[in-house]
Amino acid sequence: MTFLSLLQRPLSIHMPSPLQVASAVIVRLLDWQDHRRQLKHLSELDDRMLDDIGLSLADVERQTRIRYWHF
Repeated sequence: MTFLSLLQRPLSIHMPSPLQVASAVIVRLLDWQDHRRQLKHLSELDDRMLDDIGLSLADVERQTRIRYWHF
């Protein structure tokens, strides 16, 4: 196949359906909600409990400063 024949081929662009877009938005919102809930629970643990799961208070504070959309 030559370069010229590649240029003459139509581009196939896949556009998601409105249902796929809505589903993706709902999934993302549920992920954000779950992430916030987990951070809230972590922030309520004391130093001993955090140590039991291998985290420190600094680890939790660092995670609460990171915005979810940076993942």
